[in-house]
Amino acid sequence: MKQTAAVFLLGIVAAALCAAQGTETQTGSSFKQEGIASWYGAEFAGRPTASGEIFDPRLMTAAHPTLPFGTKVRVTNTHNNRQVTVTVNDRGPFVAARIIDLSEGAAEKLDMLVTGTAPVRIEVIGGLASAAPAEQNKGGAISGPPPVASPQPLAAAPQQPAAVPQQPAAVPQQPAAVPQQPAAVPQPTAAPQQPAAPPGSTGIPAVSPAVSTAAETAPVSVPQQPTAAPVPVIRQFAAAEIKPKMPDPGSGKIYRIQVGSYKIPRNAVEAFGRLQDAGLNPAYERYGELYRVVLSGIKGDDVQSVAAALGKAGFSEALIREESPGNR
Repeated sequence: MKQTAAVFLLGIVAAALCAAQGTETQTGSSFKQEGIASWYGAEFAGRPTASGEIFDPRLMTAAHPTLPFGTKVRVTNTHNNRQVTVTVNDRGPFVAARIIDLSEGAAEKLDMLVTGTAPVRIEVIGGLASAAPAEQNKGGAISGPPPVASPQPLAAAPQQPAAVPQQPAAVPQQPAAVPQQPAAVPQPTAAPQQPAAPPGSTGIPAVSPAVSTAAETAPVSVPQQPTAAPVPVIRQFAAAEIKPKMPDPGSGKIYRIQVGSYKIPRNAVEAFGRLQDAGLNPAYERYGELYRVVLSGIKGDDVQSVAAALGKAGFSEALIREESPGNR
């Protein structure tokens, strides 16, 4: 069931990226689209958007899959005819049939905070924005190649090869120094001429110098260097805080730990992958519009070690609740 839930959630994201969303009409510089709008708010406040701007849920902004950053869009709630003008500064939504993700402030203007989604019509105001510097330089981790930013690599490509020839010019200088070292190596040929005299008297003295020279060179060999290897300092990670409290040891109870609750599926998928990389066995829970990432079947005596693993994976806190026998 856990694998089925994971495949189902990934299918939602893939369908949102690949399938056509809403009804889109584009003629010249005008752009109109009809479909479903959603919103996101305080849980993402202070985080960077795909354009590089810091998200503020109070500002009139929005996320759109393809429109260039900086484009002004008029959004009309076709259910109540309320309108708001927003600026595209993020990428999304990544849910099938949704065409735009509004900030909480914009959603409030359209009276859709309670419903969470609403049927809308969006229209570009003043034409599509030119390639914004933030979109050319930052791009966004999930946005994909924007249509306007695609010419940018053509201008940057000739500049990079110009720097590449300078590096090979420095490479020939290093081999020039290498032959000088072998030139010094033949000099030790004078050392074997000294032990050549003792063999005239006995065969044994010729062997003993060879053994002594091997013993003298052994302390200078590379195996002494690995003693400096333990220099890297091991980072200490604070264990995640378990709320409302850590269970008593030896209780014998079974618990479920909620690591996160996400409105945007891509964030739930990311958290799921981080937990798997940490050696844990996460699962999904659907709660209305939210996707919960949980760890189920955790013994009370194991909660402390799970909290340490969560902290190492980058999670600062988690919620815990006792599992009933029917939910195990």
